Amino acid sequence: MFNDILLYAGAAVAVGVLVFVARLILGDIGRVVYVASAAFLLVLAALSSFTGARTNVLPMKLCPYIKAAASAAFILGTFLWA
Repeated sequence: MFNDILLYAGAAVAVGVLVFVARLILGDIGRVVYVASAAFLLVLAALSSFTGARTNVLPMKLCPYIKAAASAAFILGTFLWA
C-alpha cells in the first residue's frame, strides 16, 4: 500500500513539475501541457477510484475527488489564460 501511495505522489509531483517548467520555458505551448496534465490527472483519478478509494484510509478515498478538482482547475486555467 505504501508503494502505491509513493507511486501516486510521484506522478502528481511529476505533473506539477511538468506544468511549471512548460509555463516557464514554452509559453503558449504550455496550454497543451496543461490539457495533457489534466487528462493524465483524470486517468489517475479513475485508477485511484478503482483501487485506493476502496480502503478505509480517508486520504485515499478523497484522492479521486482531489485529482478531478485539480484537473478541472487546469482546464479552467487554459480557458482563462490571457
